Amino acid sequence: MSKSMSTVVAEPPVRPQTPAAPQPPEHPRTIHLLAHQGSWFSKHGEFACAITAGALLLISSIIYWGVDPKPLPWQIMTYTAFALGFFFGAAEAWQAIREGKLDIHFLMVLGAVLALLIGNPQDGAILLFLFTLSGSLEDYAMRRTQAALDSLMKLFPKEAIVLDPDGSQRKVKLEDLQLGDHVLVKPGENVPADGSVLEGSSAIDESAITGEYLPREKTVNAPVFAGTLNQSGRLVIRVDKTAQDTTLAKIIHLVAEAHEQKAPVEQLFDRIGTKYTLVVLAASVATFLTMYFALGFVLKDAMYRAITLLIVASPCALIISTPVVILSAIASSARRGIVMKGGRHLESLAALKALVFDKTGTLTSGQVRLVAIEFVDSRKSPLHCDWPTTGSGQADEDEKDHNVFMSSNLRKEFAGNIATTEQMLCEGREVKIGCTVLKHGETDAQRLLLKVAAALEANSTHPLAAAVSRAAKEQDLTIPKVDDFAQEAGMGLRGMVEGEPAILGSPNLLHGLCHTLSVNRLCERVSQVEAQGETAVVIYYGGLAGILRFQDTVRPDAKATVDKLHALGVRPLVMLTGDNHRVAEGVAKSLGLDEVRAELLPQDKLTHVSELVKQYQYVGMVGDGINDAPALARATVGVAMGSIGSDAALQAADVVLLSDRIDRLPWLIQHARRARTVMRQNLAFAICVIITLAIFSLFGLPMPLGVIGHEGSTLLVVLNGLRLLAGGREQ
Repeated sequence: MSKSMSTVVAEPPVRPQTPAAPQPPEHPRTIHLLAHQGSWFSKHGEFACAITAGALLLISSIIYWGVDPKPLPWQIMTYTAFALGFFFGAAEAWQAIREGKLDIHFLMVLGAVLALLIGNPQDGAILLFLFTLSGSLEDYAMRRTQAALDSLMKLFPKEAIVLDPDGSQRKVKLEDLQLGDHVLVKPGENVPADGSVLEGSSAIDESAITGEYLPREKTVNAPVFAGTLNQSGRLVIRVDKTAQDTTLAKIIHLVAEAHEQKAPVEQLFDRIGTKYTLVVLAASVATFLTMYFALGFVLKDAMYRAITLLIVASPCALIISTPVVILSAIASSARRGIVMKGGRHLESLAALKALVFDKTGTLTSGQVRLVAIEFVDSRKSPLHCDWPTTGSGQADEDEKDHNVFMSSNLRKEFAGNIATTEQMLCEGREVKIGCTVLKHGETDAQRLLLKVAAALEANSTHPLAAAVSRAAKEQDLTIPKVDDFAQEAGMGLRGMVEGEPAILGSPNLLHGLCHTLSVNRLCERVSQVEAQGETAVVIYYGGLAGILRFQDTVRPDAKATVDKLHALGVRPLVMLTGDNHRVAEGVAKSLGLDEVRAELLPQDKLTHVSELVKQYQYVGMVGDGINDAPALARATVGVAMGSIGSDAALQAADVVLLSDRIDRLPWLIQHARRARTVMRQNLAFAICVIITLAIFSLFGLPMPLGVIGHEGSTLLVVLNGLRLLAGGREQ
């Protein structure tokens, strides 16, 4: 047992607790007080009642149209529809009264009850049906925060294996982990806490934190994060952060906090509704008092006109003017593989000024592929035969700080092999490249290097290994056996292939060698490849040196999408990514993006999005990973790539592209702008009708005419909104 495993810090005074998913803000709708949270009735009851009420009203109107007096079946259906709507409407109104306010819900219920009292139950039932239907549309969005947090919480393992000083192992619950505990993480397990590696090396899938597809190699002293996946090796880590302070726990907190920041926008209609209710109530009471006491109307006539005013001023058309547009726009979007989680996001999309993109899986496909193999002939580079220590792998004075790279055995072997080749060149014993290729049964250096790379990567699960294997299979190569295979974390792979030494690894192998060997051309080419937005891997075999170029392919529709968004006036278009600067800048330049920010953690993305929201107010975020969830929630409108996106990103987003086609974004923005125009038309028309009918009601407008005008305006508003079902022509 190593000394590093013999020290365990003293138990802290307060045990850390596993971060509990924050509860969503209390829903103002009292239906949540009538059933257990999460029950079928609490989730779908209001919508089911609205649909039932609407069906009853439709059936009764069709069957008994023009029949007077209305028979018993008509009354049963009408009063049943009234009761279904009244159940939820009364709950809303009572909740508002308990909170000391009168809102538009109270006015709807009062108008419906008065309509019933004066002998118009169907009119009251229609008012309540429309109210209940619009209210049910809000419920789904209210539950998404909890669902997103539940998805994030699943990344925490339930237990951790703690190594005691005597070498024994014991399983403990996550909340029982203490600072300084030594924890064993086996291959295939999630890391239970933020910490640092004490023993072992492995490739860690950090996509939950960084969003990037390439695993990170971890060795001693390297940091690891809770919720990330240990892919290959056995690790012993030291717990450096309590459960509630881990990076993943912070992401959970950020998602909940970002959603709460939208609350003021969601309360806008409630504030308008309160003012409208007070105005209508005051006008109705004033009408009754004026007509009865000042103008000498009889009691019945004064009450009739006051009630008529209240009914025609009931915002039936006003309330339905927005939901009908939302329903039509959402239905039209759904047919094109776009799901919106609420109508308020339409207005945000219509007003969008800036748009932020994640890179991997959003602007790119998220599936790496081998795009080229380059044989870099060092004989074409200037030789430096006067350097006696060429290829020794020893650090110069200015390189002694780079201990991680310079102490690498694999790097020293790589340097030695290159040095041998160079020495042969200097002494005039030129390496016959063609002979080397033919010796191993291939027709060119590229095929030989690919065959060797596939042999070394044969047993690896790394994404780059899969890309190499696919390329070798496509060229129908016979993969040779590898002897003396070895792997060094952070550097690469080595082995003997058909009697020749072979090395495949990251550009870290070149660290400190570019200015002391004739491989300076190789170093320059690596820099050029990375500047193009590609990933470079170095290979050496039998005197041959080369580069394998990998690319996370840019989506074929990404460039056209960027151009269309610019044409729509959406600017700036910003890319945020956890990838390195050179790769990110290469992708951004090829697509014509306005800004790029690279090497970001989730909290960095959230900070950038928050700054853009402060500057432009209406900012969209397009992403697909768990690391995008906080930024998706903080943006004015978050868009998730559906088929490849993580559950947390899909739950946190406001819009989901189910078809995974980014080229839907320009159409979606145009569609939202059309919806905004129709919505404004409906609101203006509904308000004008209400004002007109209210004025005429003061001069004795008959109740039937008032109802016809009231319901007629509602019908016109609905028909105008239904125009959006066509969705407009895609460009």
